[in-house]
Amino acid sequence: MLIGIVLFLFLAVILYDYNVYLNKVRVQEKVVYYSLMLISLCILLLQNANVSIPSPAEAIINALRALPGIQ
Repeated sequence: MLIGIVLFLFLAVILYDYNVYLNKVRVQEKVVYYSLMLISLCILLLQNANVSIPSPAEAIINALRALPGIQ
């Protein structure tokens, strides 16, 4: 039931955004928008299925520490 609600809300947001904003932008911006929406939808569906999603914080910290001059 919760998955159905999530899918309905995502569809409503995408339709609203398309009517208001996305019909006026370039193709590259649409690709970025739909990619981010798909990633967030997948994460929400995984959380609804009780799948533990690790935080990316440690990977970001390690990547920043690998840059020269950052401690």
